[in-house]
Amino acid sequence: MIGCLVSAGIFLTDAAVKNYVERHFASGERHFYQNGRFSIEKYHNRGMAFEVVNISPGTLLKAQGGMLCAAAAIQGVLALQKKGRLTRAGLTLLLGGGASNFFDRYRRGYVVDYFRIHAGPKRLRRIVYNISDFCIFTGAVLIVIGVRRKPKSVSPKICTGRCAGVWKGKTK
Repeated sequence: MIGCLVSAGIFLTDAAVKNYVERHFASGERHFYQNGRFSIEKYHNRGMAFEVVNISPGTLLKAQGGMLCAAAAIQGVLALQKKGRLTRAGLTLLLGGGASNFFDRYRRGYVVDYFRIHAGPKRLRRIVYNISDFCIFTGAVLIVIGVRRKPKSVSPKICTGRCAGVWKGKTK
């Protein structure tokens, strides 16, 4: 339940920022912050992540929708089993960010990106992000860590004193 609320919060927050940027920024207009370390600007991303893959908009929308459905199904199964907290946290972030970008692409035909970092390696400086992109990336990292993590082995606790009688079926 909390995961659904967090995903909805990510979706709504990113949608609100995207709508603000669409209404109040002209294409190419930049507002710099933190001594030029990052900027807010309007960028319409019509392709996939970093626009590296050239896919038709219809195919991209179907693929993104399919991945969201699969992630939601996995999230549901893990929630019922009450397992994989780290993986579930990653899926929560991924679903919130993915749904926001999917809805944007469905409604507008492109994803509104608005956040650029002007520090670090040159290849990262040219990319414009949105909140959803950060959530998707962080979620993917958490999923990988959660899947690779070995489950904790539960060892029976040795109980002495007052609780010993409870475990043996005796109550005081």
